[in-house]
Amino acid sequence: ITDNMAFAEEKRQILAIWRKLGYSMSSLDTRVKRAFGVPVFVWLKDRGQISALLTDLQRREKAFERKRAKEGRAGELS
Repeated sequence: ITDNMAFAEEKRQILAIWRKLGYSMSSLDTRVKRAFGVPVFVWLKDRGQISALLTDLQRREKAFERKRAKEGRAGELS
């Protein structure tokens, strides 16, 4: 993602969360194609679509972090 791309900051956030969740990069293109009809993530240029994707991933990230914290606490009790 280059600085001159549309919504570069948001796209970088999406990529960071995507990687944190352990998803493959090819699956990001698949998700974008299925959800928005755009064949490649970096081609995504619609503010609403980017916002929807980012919001969904932020929710998933919070759930992921809660699960990890819960598993960590359970491990401490063992």
